[in-house]
Formats: sequence, structure tokens, C-alpha cells
Amino acid sequence: MYNFNFYMPTKVLFGPGKLSELHSEQLPGKKALIAIGGQSVKKYGYLETLEKN
Repeated sequence: MYNFNFYMPTKVLFGPGKLSELHSEQLPGKKALIAIGGQSVKKYGYLETLEKN
């Protein structure tokens, strides 16, 4: 068995209205991963909301 330490701090924003708060979040780098499943991302306008902010 290998010996190791693993540390990966992660901040998760979850719930109604969180997409509209995303633009005010301070990111540790220049990119972020936003995962929203299925076709609903376009159907309900989530993608458009993200692109505007």
C-alpha cells in the first residue's frame, strides 16, 4: 500500500439563486467548472444566465 496525504479544498454553491451569485465569487484561478445536467441547462435559460454574468 502507498503512503500519501491528499488535500483538496472544494467550495460548492448549491440551491435556488446561486447562479445569479456566481459572478461575485472570488475564484482561486482563472477558470471554473460549472456542471448542470441534461438539456435543462438551455431549456430553462441557465446557460444564458451564466453567459451574461
